[in-house]
Amino acid sequence: MILRLNKVMSEQFPQVATKVNSLQPDDLPDKLKSAVTEDRNRDLNIMQVSLDLLSENLKKYFENALQQLWPFMPPTIVPDMMFEKNPFIPKLCQADLLLTALNYAIECGEFHYASALAFVVDRFMYWYGGSKVLLNIIDHILVLSPSTVIAPQLTIRRARIMKDNGNLHGAIEVLDSLIDSKALSEDGQWHYRTEFQYMNVYAVCVQIKGQIYRNLGLWKEAVPLLLKSVEEFEKLPDKDLKGISYSYGLLSHCLCKLSHKEYLELQNIYVFQRDHPCYEAFEYGMKAAELSPKQSLFFARHCLQSSESLLMYAVQVTDLTQRKKILADVILYLQKVIFANNIAEISKSKEQLFIFIKGIYVMVLVLGCSNTSADQYFADHLEKACLYLYKKYSLLGIDGLESKRGGDIFKEMLPAIKFLFVTLKEPTIERQAYFITSFNSMKTSKPEEMEDSIRNGCSLNKEYEKTMKERNENYKQSSYESKPAATLQNKDRNSKESGTVLSEERVNKCMVDTNVVSEVRQDSCRIDCDTVTKERGPECMADPNAVTKERDPECMADPNAVTKERDPECMADPNAVTKERDPECMADPNAVTKERDPECMADPNAVTKERDPDVWQTLTQ
Repeated sequence: MILRLNKVMSEQFPQVATKVNSLQPDDLPDKLKSAVTEDRNRDLNIMQVSLDLLSENLKKYFENALQQLWPFMPPTIVPDMMFEKNPFIPKLCQADLLLTALNYAIECGEFHYASALAFVVDRFMYWYGGSKVLLNIIDHILVLSPSTVIAPQLTIRRARIMKDNGNLHGAIEVLDSLIDSKALSEDGQWHYRTEFQYMNVYAVCVQIKGQIYRNLGLWKEAVPLLLKSVEEFEKLPDKDLKGISYSYGLLSHCLCKLSHKEYLELQNIYVFQRDHPCYEAFEYGMKAAELSPKQSLFFARHCLQSSESLLMYAVQVTDLTQRKKILADVILYLQKVIFANNIAEISKSKEQLFIFIKGIYVMVLVLGCSNTSADQYFADHLEKACLYLYKKYSLLGIDGLESKRGGDIFKEMLPAIKFLFVTLKEPTIERQAYFITSFNSMKTSKPEEMEDSIRNGCSLNKEYEKTMKERNENYKQSSYESKPAATLQNKDRNSKESGTVLSEERVNKCMVDTNVVSEVRQDSCRIDCDTVTKERGPECMADPNAVTKERDPECMADPNAVTKERDPECMADPNAVTKERDPECMADPNAVTKERDPECMADPNAVTKERDPDVWQTLTQ
């Protein structure tokens, strides 16, 4: 073999070792061939040639790492830069060549080179889940050379890995040692070029400690640490907006967990604007979202946290009008969570898929707080869809959506996800009904069949809107209008206020808009919403007080007529004079008869011969 990675590197990076070890002389450029064939300083020469073959950008980053110019690598190092094919050795990418140089730096004892190369490749390894492997290489370097300087970014990476693995106390010890290292002048300690560099490292360490306290459930103790991290981040010449945003997000989570007593104690020390911890948590969550790039995972994550905090606040509000308004706002923020990424983006990230599903579940909780049956009925079906998606999500392995199995599982979820996108993006009540009637079939539909169903849903919505404009004067429809949570403001028909109710009494054919006739509605659902048919009972009519031939066949012409179906008490006008009520006074409603006393006449001020005989006689002469 021309090139060969050592045992430690081969164990930690088997795929890279396979590619490097399989290279033939014809695959190498002349400069590297000559370095390989030399007996003297062979490993050192291979390392130097490998570094020379790197791209110009990576050479610059390596030189800066070697000179300890930054404690953190700039965010300009992106995955595409590492995956770029090396023009001199096409079988290797830039990351492969970096790891090859790292291998030979260890072999020739140039440990400060090895440390700098590990620093350059660290963020790339983190993106692809290789941080633990890289830290094993760092441990190997420190065993061989304990005085080697390790970049703060790598030390913080170790603390993060320990935190994620549950070694919280060990992580705190690593962070404390990094914070205290500034005062030491020993070999092996990083020397900061400016005070701001140390402030940046200190802010990150304090932030992670706050996160560890949060994981331990010590929310009150975590708040001061997180506020301190924000303070330090804001002192930097170039504010670390990502760091500030992340600290705000952690603060939001901690504040909504505090009791009122704990919150008041902290409020006496720190400047919190709101009187309720959940509302303060909501505002910090929104600050975190505002500092995050739109259409990103971080934006959706912070929006979801703030929505949950606002919901926790809403359920404690006693004023019903205010609560409805707050719940409507929660729906608005949840829409931002659900549509922060399109379906293509969701299909690439397991965490984005989880946030999408959780956002829908929180929406179920919001609708469950409504006192209208429309919202609760829709919430029941939305919850079923959410549980169906989560059941599929739980089948995903560690490799998430990237494996073939993960892709197949996502294809099974795709019909339900598409339906939810259509239903919740413009959640008119008719679309809710369309979702409800289609839910059972959508789980087994093929993705290509779903497109027709979605188009049908859109066309139904257009027909609905057109009909609504024509009927606006006669039929007041409760819809989402400007607020996507307006179903929370629907009036319950049981309270005799206008509102469209989705209930078990209204079968699929009786859609939310009773006047729309479409292919999914039978002829029995007439354009006349007051017609009672075998599919539609009187309870589901648009006007429950309408007189129809099914309700009262004999009183259609005269709603005030008394028939065998209608007693006088149930007439449209209880004061009307009819032959059943007062047969003898039909001609003169003001006449006093044996059935009518003067007090019950249509006009109590009328002059009659029974009320005032003298005046009556004068008037009739």
